[in-house]
Amino acid sequence: MRLVAHHFGAVYEAKQRGLSAELAVYEREDSPVLDALIFADMTTGPAGQSLDFDTRIDEILVCYEPGTEVHNAIRKARPYLGAAVARTRSRLVSAPDHLVSGNARACAVPRWLGTADVRSGPSPHRTHPRGSSSG
Repeated sequence: MRLVAHHFGAVYEAKQRGLSAELAVYEREDSPVLDALIFADMTTGPAGQSLDFDTRIDEILVCYEPGTEVHNAIRKARPYLGAAVARTRSRLVSAPDHLVSGNARACAVPRWLGTADVRSGPSPHRTHPRGSSSG
């Protein structure tokens, strides 16, 4: 429960919404597992497509107008989220061979990590989180 409560930099949004005390009930686990959860959130788009970190952050910021709680929280959380993504990327790259064998390393560390390019472009059938269609 702690991981889910604190993923995606929830502490930043909780502060924006005045819910810090409610979130504090769940002890924050600063760990490689939380970093990996943030990594998954921050490198996957709403339709499941692989995105680099900056593209994902920019996509979220476009979804929520400036001044809204989510927009402000993500903007403030960007350095924290980026650091979690970088730590996870580093762990994946430096994992011992006995933990990542064969082609698994290539799968665990896609080419798009560390680049500014989107691995796969948006689907023309993708539904925007706000209900409008983007392509």
